[in-house]
Amino acid sequence: MALRPVTGVLGGTFDPIHLGHLHVAEQAAAILGLETVLLMPSARPPHKTTDRITGNRHRLNMLQLAVSSRPGLAVSTLEYDRRGLSYTIDTLRSLRTGERSVDPIFLIGGDALAELHTWKEYRSILAEFDLAVVRRPEDPRDRDRLDVDVRRRLMDYPPAGPGLAPAPGAGGRIFRLEVDPVPISSTAVRRAASLGAPVHGLVPLSVAKYIQDHQLYRREAQP
Repeated sequence: MALRPVTGVLGGTFDPIHLGHLHVAEQAAAILGLETVLLMPSARPPHKTTDRITGNRHRLNMLQLAVSSRPGLAVSTLEYDRRGLSYTIDTLRSLRTGERSVDPIFLIGGDALAELHTWKEYRSILAEFDLAVVRRPEDPRDRDRLDVDVRRRLMDYPPAGPGLAPAPGAGGRIFRLEVDPVPISSTAVRRAASLGAPVHGLVPLSVAKYIQDHQLYRREAQP
């Protein structure tokens, strides 16, 4: 049986995609030795109200513009194509068993990791898949907030000692990655756009032009 490729997965609403997202995806790929990281926008995230999220078409168009000149990054519409709410466990299982099956490594931030115990079938996520969390300066303080099962699976990557076996992608571990932070948020991009301020230093130039051409986020400027 042919081995499945190990592929990173970075999910989110990407409203809009910004340079911080792209930095995390590219740095994670470099550290973990991944050929591809999939950027996967959530169509109907269970933890957010959809009336405050920009339409799927615009978010997808901006993602495709952002990755067009970045080898190793690709966009997946798996959650867009699925009906109903977007649950991580369903997405990861679909990636592993689909027509173009891969062994996914789910990329996650420290805040999301602290809330992982509230996700659907989170123990199955931990047991079946590898996760990679981007370390931030506040991680040691946040460690006490983590679920016990989450804490026991945490490990530094690359490992300090002898080689890690089995290889990334096998499941059951949470790799801590040292990635230099890029202090950009989608909220900051939307706020700037709502005021008519330039956003080209926050998002790729092609995305900045798209936001301007389609007058996105101007509604947020209204009281």
